[in-house]
Amino acid sequence: MDPILLAIAGTLATKATGALFDLVKSTFGRHKKAGLALEAAIGEDPESTPVLALAERLAQVEEAEPEFKKQLRDEWTKIAPATQTADHGGIVNVMHNPVGDIVIQAGKIYGGVNRH
Repeated sequence: MDPILLAIAGTLATKATGALFDLVKSTFGRHKKAGLALEAAIGEDPESTPVLALAERLAQVEEAEPEFKKQLRDEWTKIAPATQTADHGGIVNVMHNPVGDIVIQAGKIYGGVNRH
């Protein structure tokens, strides 16, 4: 299974994706079984059977409708977190929203941290 489709399916299950959800719901309106898979996945855990079934339906509809595949992937890149990895015990923190106060990012801190 395509890991991107699994991530998309898990995100769709939360219904918190706006344009992505609207695109999939609209397209799945032409594919009855896919539409049922979307409805079944809403509110489910990303690792659940209904979400895995949704990922499979996404793959089927992508294959049937190449334009949908392009639109789906374009929408996904707008909301997908940047791919970052931490090597050698490192830490990766990603912030997407403005912070109203101080943010400290550190790997190891010896002693205290004071705000002056």
